[in-house]
Amino acid sequence: MPRLADLLDLIASTREIIRPLPRNVPVAERLKAFPQKGIPLRRRAAVYWDAHQIPFIDAQTDEDAALLLGMVHAHLRRAQLELYRRAVAGRLAEVVGPPAVSLDWSLRLLDLGRAVPQMERELGEDTRLWLTRFAQGINFYSARTPVPYELRVLPGKTEPWTVADVLRVSRMAAADVSWFSFLSYFKLRTEKAFSEFWERVRSVRFLSAAGRGLGGSADRLSALLGTVSRMGSNSLVIGPRLSRSGSALIASDPHLGVSLPNVWLIAGYRCPSYHVVGLMLPGLPFVALGRNPQIAWGGTNLHAQSSDLFDLSELAEGDPKIHCEKQTVRVRFWRDRSVTLRNTPWGPLVSDTPVFPDPPSGEKIALRWVGHEPSSEMAAMLLANRARSTQEFAAAFKEYAVCGQNFLVADRRGTIGHIIAAKIPRREIKQSRPFVLNTNAHGSEWNGFWTSADFPVRLDPEAGFFVSANEKPPEGFPQVGEMFPPTDRADRLADLVRAGVPWDGFQLAEIQRDTYSRSSVYLRDLVLQKLQGVQDSTWKICLQELADWDGTYRRDSRGAVVFQNLLWHYINEVYRERYGKRLTHFLLGSELSRLFAIEDLTSGSSSHQKGLEVAVHRTAKAWKRPRRWGEVHRLRLGHFFQVIPAWGRRFRFHDVPAEGSTETVQKTAHTVTPRRHAVHYGSQARHISDLADPDANYFLLLGGQDGWLGSDTFDDQVTRWDRSELIQVPLQVETVQARFPAKMVLEP
Repeated sequence: MPRLADLLDLIASTREIIRPLPRNVPVAERLKAFPQKGIPLRRRAAVYWDAHQIPFIDAQTDEDAALLLGMVHAHLRRAQLELYRRAVAGRLAEVVGPPAVSLDWSLRLLDLGRAVPQMERELGEDTRLWLTRFAQGINFYSARTPVPYELRVLPGKTEPWTVADVLRVSRMAAADVSWFSFLSYFKLRTEKAFSEFWERVRSVRFLSAAGRGLGGSADRLSALLGTVSRMGSNSLVIGPRLSRSGSALIASDPHLGVSLPNVWLIAGYRCPSYHVVGLMLPGLPFVALGRNPQIAWGGTNLHAQSSDLFDLSELAEGDPKIHCEKQTVRVRFWRDRSVTLRNTPWGPLVSDTPVFPDPPSGEKIALRWVGHEPSSEMAAMLLANRARSTQEFAAAFKEYAVCGQNFLVADRRGTIGHIIAAKIPRREIKQSRPFVLNTNAHGSEWNGFWTSADFPVRLDPEAGFFVSANEKPPEGFPQVGEMFPPTDRADRLADLVRAGVPWDGFQLAEIQRDTYSRSSVYLRDLVLQKLQGVQDSTWKICLQELADWDGTYRRDSRGAVVFQNLLWHYINEVYRERYGKRLTHFLLGSELSRLFAIEDLTSGSSSHQKGLEVAVHRTAKAWKRPRRWGEVHRLRLGHFFQVIPAWGRRFRFHDVPAEGSTETVQKTAHTVTPRRHAVHYGSQARHISDLADPDANYFLLLGGQDGWLGSDTFDDQVTRWDRSELIQVPLQVETVQARFPAKMVLEP
């Protein structure tokens, strides 16, 4: 039962929630909150702000730049920083209450920060100083400014930030995409047809990593890790031969969870060691995607499998190989919860947590992850930020481990490159390899590691460009994993580049908005071919819409709606009886639906032909009023408080037509459904740079720069996103001084 103090706390938070939300807080007022006196600087420095509250720091020492960068992150995203820090430590229930207990338990058992103590001890002096001053900047700002709305609703004791906190947040951003497959496996493996279904998934070797539709705690864990882990993305680099300016161009489009505030923030800074502009993750003091005077870089998730599951069921209870630790999960509004964390030499026993369904009696499944061992991603990214050439950029990732990344890079001399940064276990991955390994079975052992040095650095291809969209690495590369997204996005990007030379940055911005789906068109043509000679007058209008469809998911498209409805009816008609309700639901939520349909319709099976005819009949019957894609495919943008029961709608700020689909370049992932639905994952930030001009850098966020609820720049870029009106962020300080209207001169 809750205590009186808990009830009073709940009442206080409810009162805070139901108060009128802050509105229209101008940039000038927000900037008044930024401390300008008493800052522990070494030398005079300046911070410039543009109209969207994008900052550029100009500091005379590295220490001062890092301190001001920490202050900027706290100013723009203080509540986000605190929730990230609590999440990675498994301490969300302290502020959220009972719904977060199972999530905390799971996060503590995953122990994302296990390697952090050793990582901190092994930091080089320059990196340690940069992180120390960054944390000091967060603390200095937080101690002197008003508490944001979220931390008034979710109050809790706030400790000062440390270097260890920064490293732990970096580990949360390094989550392995394989975990989403693991969650799916555990949630679905009790289904009668699972073995047949999963073998087919593995034979296709494509799997969406969005981790949706798992239910309960698993969905919450997937949503949390998918918010900050760089799971998807498109990236494109074009050499001088194909560009209008005669210099290399780069365009990046990261794919993550869609929410407000955005996962990214835009910033620039200059100091003796760094001169960069780009996209940063709150709490991490480096530019993840951006440029410096000599190079520009982007990247996509490699979909590297840096984890394995091991069956340790043969270990008896009390076996000395199982280490048990009891911890207390502090729970707001309720009694605290005691949990037991069990670890082994093969990793934590993840089968213990509520995220996984009740395992068979005595089953013990351990997770072994490369990220549980120390590595140097922070030092690698800081080296990359100050690299002066493509080759120097590649050399920065010698000690990089997780999460595996494809980096595309270009330099002022015109060299373009594709670099793989990862640390992957050397093991045999075959289709017959079980998902959960036996520790004594052949092929289950880790025989050392592939590191970044083992992957070829590809430079200046004959085609004149590189694209990356999470596709499987080319033949000849070490085997990094077994599940990759379909190649639709990569193939489409390559086709567009070949067709449109020469290129400039504004044309690349149009590529990022492309909504054509090759696999949908292929399946559409297959459907029309299969229906030739089958006469039914009720199908005529529906099939004509399908035949006239150009394969794009523009908001005004009717053919896209017909195709999605037809696919939904076909999947349900053909696979529900074969695989069951839950497996079919999973199929509809992944990119596998088209692949299964193409494979089965190509086979010529009479049952699939019959299923197709039933699906067309049902689609046509429901087609009473033609609808357009934007009517059913919605972009619902809201603050993360929108999940609060009863009051959540107050925190949804946009419900607008969306373009694109799960497999298009402009990715707006969704479950296949005939009903009105929302985008849950996809494109939410953009970057373009032309190496010919240090000031030709353009960015855009789906949302806004400021995390302060009610700020004018909380969601001011939403309308710009729809029109692809990118925001220029210069690199040269002289240009910044001329174009950024707000200037703060800060004295030591």
